[in-house]
Amino acid sequence: MKIRHLVLALTAAGLLAASCEKNEDPMALKADISAAVETLTFTQDMGTKDFELKSTRDWKMNDYEEGVDWVSVTPESGSAAVKAQKLTVTVRANTGHDRETDLSFTNGTKTIAVHVYQNGPLGPGGPIFQAKFEKDLCGFTIEDKVAWSEGSAWTADSHGYAKATGKVGSTFNASDSYLISPVIDLSGETAAWLQFRHAAFSSAISKDASVLVREEGQTEWTTLEPEAWPSNWTFVAAGDMDLKAWLGKKIQIAFRFKSTASNSDTWEVDNVVISREATPVVECANVADVVAQKNNTKVHVSRMTVQVVYAHGYLVSDGTDYLLVYLGEEVTPTVKAGDVLSMNATLIFYGTSGASFTYPQLTNPKEVETTATGQTVTLPEPADLTSTFGTFSIDPATKYLKFYKVDGKIAVSGEYINFNVTGVTDRTGSVIAADGMGDVSALNGLDCTITGFFLYASGAKNQYITFLATDISIKANYLMANPTSVTVEAAGGEAEIAITSDQTWEIPAVDGLSFDKTGGTGNATVKVTVAANAAYESKTYTMAVKAGELTANVQIKQAAAVDPNAKTAELTNAEIIASLSANGGDTSSYADFTFTSASGNWVGNVSAQKTNKYVQIRNSKGAYIMTPQFSTEIAKIEFVTDADKGNQKRTVHVMPANFNLPGKGDNSANQDNYNSTTKPTAENPNSAAVAAASLGSVTTSTTAGETWTIEVAAGHKQVMLIAYDGAVYMSSIKVWLKSE
Repeated sequence: MKIRHLVLALTAAGLLAASCEKNEDPMALKADISAAVETLTFTQDMGTKDFELKSTRDWKMNDYEEGVDWVSVTPESGSAAVKAQKLTVTVRANTGHDRETDLSFTNGTKTIAVHVYQNGPLGPGGPIFQAKFEKDLCGFTIEDKVAWSEGSAWTADSHGYAKATGKVGSTFNASDSYLISPVIDLSGETAAWLQFRHAAFSSAISKDASVLVREEGQTEWTTLEPEAWPSNWTFVAAGDMDLKAWLGKKIQIAFRFKSTASNSDTWEVDNVVISREATPVVECANVADVVAQKNNTKVHVSRMTVQVVYAHGYLVSDGTDYLLVYLGEEVTPTVKAGDVLSMNATLIFYGTSGASFTYPQLTNPKEVETTATGQTVTLPEPADLTSTFGTFSIDPATKYLKFYKVDGKIAVSGEYINFNVTGVTDRTGSVIAADGMGDVSALNGLDCTITGFFLYASGAKNQYITFLATDISIKANYLMANPTSVTVEAAGGEAEIAITSDQTWEIPAVDGLSFDKTGGTGNATVKVTVAANAAYESKTYTMAVKAGELTANVQIKQAAAVDPNAKTAELTNAEIIASLSANGGDTSSYADFTFTSASGNWVGNVSAQKTNKYVQIRNSKGAYIMTPQFSTEIAKIEFVTDADKGNQKRTVHVMPANFNLPGKGDNSANQDNYNSTTKPTAENPNSAAVAAASLGSVTTSTTAGETWTIEVAAGHKQVMLIAYDGAVYMSSIKVWLKSE
């Protein structure tokens, strides 16, 4: 009886302990994660092994190491728990050298790794050289040809990669910096390939970054060409760079980064490897096979038919699913819809670091072969997203491009073509137009049906939805005139206006203008003739196209006749730079300048460099250029955009000399941009204040080296120029004065 009572007592105690453990909240414990093993070793045969992982917070497995496709883990994520959870590791059969990798797991506060080693029939192999930059630069040294005051462009980033940048906060710095490897011995090697992965904001990084190799003891570098350059902060494999010309020698490799005092990208380099084998290419029979591969896997595809072509790539299909082939910002597609292709390419999953989902696409296509042309392309029936656009859920498991249509109003914002759906306030659509669609920006303000492929979502809570549009149709009852603004010389001239409408329309008479058509039904082209302007003041006409309650206006601006007695005053970039240098100004960032000319003192705050031919004024922190105080009124101002730097569409305003610019005279002021829509204050007048006080403006084009004219409102003998919505690069400014 005593024994039985003891057993019962022990059983009860055990149940109580188990009950306490079961009910214990892991969130009440310290955040921790641990594995019961440090290393798992496998034979060359296919096999599986289990181990236990314990985490008091929700956990997930990080990405597999670059090029590792022979090992897998299930499950790859789990919930917080007091008890350990079982994970299963599976390896494929190994027919080559021994291989190894680290499996990384994190719970948000701590990261651990389990090492996996698999023997192979060829014995130890492994890379000739490897640098992961997990804690430092792994023996790489830095050599600065051009260094800046903050230090070298290259650093070991705390996130575990080498990083180069010339930007600190909002300040750019000129740099030319080399990250140079230790000496690497290729003696006795029969093959060697340089491989690494890298990330950057834009694929234009290829203009500022380069990969180099040299023999030990030499000073001259040889440039190696990566197969792929990154963009959108997505790490991509650089590809295989063959080092066969250096076999049997000792070498160094280098990563060279350059920036200027007006511009800098950031280049992130990780997992630099010199391997004895090129990256294997996986044969894929269809799109499903492709998207089942891991990030940065090289694949070969065939019998893929081009469906849609756009400025930076194209869509292909296997007859069932669709996949994007992205060429980059610097490459123009040469294929056509209906072409059947085979190619080698690299699969990447597009999306910024830390995104909850990414989208597959093929990049860096090589050995592209067109096996047939002229195939019929039939796009699928689109699913209608209009009613669910605001709540449309992006499935993190999305692997394929889907075809949709949605009703929205086109809203052009600079170079972006957006659309808004009625009743949806927290989500905006964005359009990338397929080839052959014409000028989509001409549809600005019109209600349309957008049909196309969903490419990706971005922003907080997927607030921006981007489509590759294959068709945009205007909905019924529309009227549009294009272009909406025309400029002619004082001597007069002609312009053609395209009318797009499903209505009967008319054009009322306007003094000074004549039209070859004053009415019609549907689409038409109207030729407008502008009479000569003999006045010394500019003229602005409004051509109104009317259809019932619809009106489409075209503004026609005509220059003033040149007053033979008018005086001019000019300021050039060289004069500003000379003034900054003479005054000890900082030519590597924004600085105040004063230049004394025969016409008086020019003052301002600009960015100027001795090595450049342009002056940059930006739209914040008090940047401006002020003319001298003249004895007569200013008639107009001309400026020339720089021929080499290039420009974007930017608006330049002429403002009264006493207008209160935010941060004026304070180069370090952290003030709002001039086009800010925030509530204005005495220190921060907003966009409405700028518009209300403007004496005249002009919006430049993307064409460089053009002359732009701003007619200045009467009554002002001194004015200042500001860049309203982005930086503007000028090579000269000329002021025209009214005759006395």
